[in-house]
Parts: sequence; structure tokens; C-alpha cells
Amino acid sequence: MIHILHGDDVTSSQNKLSETLKDHKNVTLLQGEKVSGVELQAAFKSQDLFAVEKCIVIEKFLKLKKAEMDILIDLITSKENETTLILWHNTELSKLALSKFKNA
Repeated sequence: MIHILHGDDVTSSQNKLSETLKDHKNVTLLQGEKVSGVELQAAFKSQDLFAVEKCIVIEKFLKLKKAEMDILIDLITSKENETTLILWHNTELSKLALSKFKNA
């Protein structure tokens, strides 16, 4: 499942993010401007010892470099992926940016 939180009201979107994360126990937080492709792949492919549903949050995901964005899209479209993914950005997204994430 993919959730995209965005908009110019940063406080409201951060509050919604915090509210959403209360339902998840195994959360991995990544920063879009700092994350590497290897870190993205590791976050998606790592297994939890107790089989708790995994949740990955990528803050400022539009700051991902092109190579990392391509990796993210490949990981999302992978049929074996059952991870909850929350993409957060601090500005309103364009229709073009949202079109990359059709199942969100």
C-alpha cells in the first residue's frame, strides 16, 4: 500500500504522518535527499524477525536522485513487495509527479 502525503500545509501533513505511523511497529525512515539506491533496496528487502508488517517512510521523496527514483519505482512495482510505503513531501505535488505512483 502506498500513501502520498504532500501539500503546502506542512504542519497538517506532518500530523497526518504521525497519526498514520501509530498503526505501524516496524518503521524505517529515509531522507530523500540523502538516501542511496543500496539503502532503498535494503529497506524493502530486509526481513523482520517476527514477521511484523514493514512500513517505509521517505521524507522529501522528490529530492531523490533520478537513479534512486528509478529504483524506488521498480521496487514499488515489484509483485513481491507487500510493504507499506509512505511518501511525504513538504510542497504540493504536480499531476506529473503523482502520475508516477498510479497505485497510491
